[in-house]
This record gives sequence, C-alpha cells and structure tokens, in this order.
Amino acid sequence: GAPKFHEIARAVVEITDGCVFVAHNVRFDYGFICEEFNRLGYRYHRKLLCTCQLSRRLMPHLPRHNLDTLIRALGIHLPPDKRHRAMGDVLATVQIFQTLQQIDTDGAEFESQLNQGVVASKLPAGISIELLHGLPETPGVYYLHGEGGHVVYVGKSTNIKKRLMQHFADRTKKGTTLQQSVRDITYAETGSELIALLLEIQEIKKLQPLYNRALSKKKHPYGIFFAENSSGHLALLADAVEKHEKRSAVRLFQIFEEAKLSLATAMEKHRLCGKLVHLDSRQKPCHLRPIGRCEGACEGAETADDYNVRVREAIQSIARDFAEDFLLVDSGRSHEEKSFVLVENGRFQGHGYFDSSDSPTLDDLRAALELGAHHAEMSYMVLGYLSKNNRVRKIPLPKG
Repeated sequence: GAPKFHEIARAVVEITDGCVFVAHNVRFDYGFICEEFNRLGYRYHRKLLCTCQLSRRLMPHLPRHNLDTLIRALGIHLPPDKRHRAMGDVLATVQIFQTLQQIDTDGAEFESQLNQGVVASKLPAGISIELLHGLPETPGVYYLHGEGGHVVYVGKSTNIKKRLMQHFADRTKKGTTLQQSVRDITYAETGSELIALLLEIQEIKKLQPLYNRALSKKKHPYGIFFAENSSGHLALLADAVEKHEKRSAVRLFQIFEEAKLSLATAMEKHRLCGKLVHLDSRQKPCHLRPIGRCEGACEGAETADDYNVRVREAIQSIARDFAEDFLLVDSGRSHEEKSFVLVENGRFQGHGYFDSSDSPTLDDLRAALELGAHHAEMSYMVLGYLSKNNRVRKIPLPKG
C-alpha cells in the first residue's frame, strides 16, 4: 500500500525546501533520493549533514560510530520492534542529532561539516558559499576563472560540487594560492566519467591554464618522435619526453623498452633503416642493409621521397592505439540520455549524446559527434576506463 516515489516527489521537494538533509552516513540515503529524482528528470540538491561524521569529531572517545554504538552510548531507548526499521532509525538519528547539537555549543563543527570544511569568510571575491552549494553533484569538467575571465585551472570530477568544495577547503600553500586567483566558476556536465577525463585533457592542452601541470609526463615519460634529417629522410627516435618539450610524440609509453620494441616492430614491418630509427649506432650502413631488409637510405641508395612513404605508414601504424574500431556507450547527463565515445582508425575521434530510447545508426552518431583533438594520453584513458568499468558497453564497428 505504500505510494510510488513519483506520487510523493513533489511533497518531498516542498517539505525539504530550504532545509538541511540530515542522516547517519548521509551520502548513502541522499544518493537514493537523488537517484529517484533523476529518474523523474529532476535535479534534487540540498545541503547535507552527516551525524556519523559529526559524532566522530565531537565524540572521538567512542570505539565506533554506527547507530547501534551511539544508541547504547547515549542511552537512547527504542522499542525492540522499531530498531532497524526506517522510522526507528530516524527517531534514533534525531536524538543523536540533538545530543550533538548540545555538545557543539558554538555550532562551529556543524557549520564546518555543513560547508564541507569551507570557511565562508575566506572565500575569494565573487565566490559565495551559496554558489558552491548550488553546483551539480554530477560528473563533469570545471573551470576556475581569474581576473578578466581567464581560465587559471581546469579540473574534472565525478562530483563537481564535492571536488570544488575540496578546493576551497584546502589550506595548503598550493590551495591558498589557487583560491586567491579565482573570481568565477563555470562547468560542463558530461554524465560520463570517461568523457570528463577526455574533455579535461583537451581543455588543458587548448587553454594552457596557469595552475595546471603538464599532463602525463610522469605516467608516460617516454615517446616516439620523428624529424627530417639533412638529406630529407624522416628519422624516428624513441626518447624521454622531457627532451622534446616542443615536439608532439607519435605515441607515449610508460616504459622505455616498450617504446623501443614498438619502434623495432615498425622497422621490421615497413623495411625501415636501422640507423634512421636510431636502433643501430654503427658508422657503416645499418645491419639490415647486407641482408636486404633495408633499401639503403643509410648510404644514399634510396631517395627521401621513396623512403618517407614507408616512414609515414610506420607512423600511422605506431600511432594506432587500438587494433579495432568501436563505440563506447555510457551514462548520459540524464536518464533519458546516453553518452558515447567513438574510436575509429585506431584513435579517439570525439564524444556525443543520444536519446536513450533511440537506436541511432553509426551515421547518426557521427552527425552528433563533438569532435575532439586527439592527444596521446587519451588512448590510455580509454583503455584504463574500459578495464575498470564493466558496465560500459563496447560495440565493435564493422571494418571498412
């Protein structure tokens, strides 16, 4: 006989309007409520207080802070038939909440928990605590703007509000420096964590914000590079990224030996010169020339035009990060929407969205595609996301 959620949704909104959502382990309960509203196409936001976190701060002497422990410690009486029932737990939480209020006489801990550690009086000009509380709790990319509207920092998160609250609660030197520069916040919801990861890379590369460090140098410190030598031949080289700050890598690697192996494989497949891929340091013609597996570019027997055709084919082969082309279908920005990422010709091509009730063709998806500039880091993001998220649908595309 209980009502369906949609029958009471409006009442929930009205009853909680202007109120603080309080629960023991509040994110758990709040998550269910938000999910139900999401299914109805409505975004529900309230300030949160967690009695579990408050009890940890205000009663640190207790061994545990679950409801059972607090009920016993505070002498809360509940009829046996009410315990572990919805209303019984609510009544216990109310009494715990009231006790905690009495302990926190000046309300400082309550305010700190309510604002997730952000001190409203220390926020920079143009940023209010109300602005932070109004941010979406969804995946996306956010932009911190400085004087004149310039973007000084780009970040991504599965929960935009929570991450920005952390930024403004950070009291480290780095955090304070960043906070002092911020005058405005904008964001782009993505629905998908993967799209947030990919969009963040693109935006940092494009905008070059002051407080963003260079991407992937630590995770992928090696790469394969190419340049034209004095004779016009294209030479390939596996090397450390830090030595080539102003050059883009054909592909990045975590381990130097992986880069050398990829280069050696391309050399064999495309009949490249060992000296021109820097895998043979001898002064004489490369070791492949006597056995007929080098066409003689190392001793002037093959023109640059002829040789470079194969080098460009090798570059395409090395740069191809995926053996197959596919679509990844993930959650969208609402229940009525799905997101997708297109990998084609071995590269990330872009992302887009479609109505979850539709069955779009590949041409439809291409038309809806938000084209993205490919960067070497993106392939690792896609592969890593695939390995950790079984719920993502991977749809192979037909060859050709």
